[in-house]
Amino acid sequence: MSTWLPLVVPYIRVLADALDTTSHASDRPQYEAHLAQSARLVEILASGGGKDSVDRWIAGEEHRYGWTYLSASQGDAASSAFVELVDALRREGYSARPPER
Repeated sequence: MSTWLPLVVPYIRVLADALDTTSHASDRPQYEAHLAQSARLVEILASGGGKDSVDRWIAGEEHRYGWTYLSASQGDAASSAFVELVDALRREGYSARPPER
């Protein structure tokens, strides 16, 4: 099993659960976009895309999270899961940047 898979799957699970349970129709396209981007991350990691590619992915998602608002507990869970994913990617050496903590 790939060492990065356990880092990414919980994030995908949180996004999928948020998409399935949100009562805010305006949030659904955002969850779908984040799920699509998580597939892109899987592709980057599976193909050995390198730390620069991971860092570009992180920067893009930070931008998307910064410019959108996700409602209710689902939005809080998605945002928290993203922060945890980024911290894990940095801690495990998949990113050129060290963890911020």
